[in-house]
Amino acid sequence: MNKISLALSLLLAACAGAPNNADWSGVIDQQDARTAKIVEMSRAYCENDSETWVKHFAPEALVKVNDKDLNVEEVTAIYMAGHGVFKDIHHENITCTTMRYNNGTVWTNYWYDWHGTVRSTGQNLKVRGYACFRWQDGKVVESYNAFDPTQYNALAAGTSAELK
Repeated sequence: MNKISLALSLLLAACAGAPNNADWSGVIDQQDARTAKIVEMSRAYCENDSETWVKHFAPEALVKVNDKDLNVEEVTAIYMAGHGVFKDIHHENITCTTMRYNNGTVWTNYWYDWHGTVRSTGQNLKVRGYACFRWQDGKVVESYNAFDPTQYNALAAGTSAELK
């Protein structure tokens, strides 16, 4: 009976995916302190709190939004300006995890649905987005945010857009 238990244990471990030492393998953690910091940053953005939003960024951080290179000050100004056009900005359907890779690199991934209401028309907008943040010495040194800005930009510019 011991041989059967051992064989079954080995089979289950193999099916679960054994850890490895590859550079881009590692540990994914939803309860990492960096995960909590990104959730805090998201909440601060939604509340138009630029001070809390920027506090986890290194001053020299590279921020990309849909492949456009920005610095922390530029992206903060752009994101916070959106509160002038939209109200009730909030994120739903959030998944946030931090990945600690074997090569020492640490990234936090953040998937979300962005929601906002156009102040002038009451029109609601929902956009799916993804962001990732690379950490070094306790600060975000690089980030990338991807979403389709078509409807957001059209509504922000005062033009009509068919919302789906």
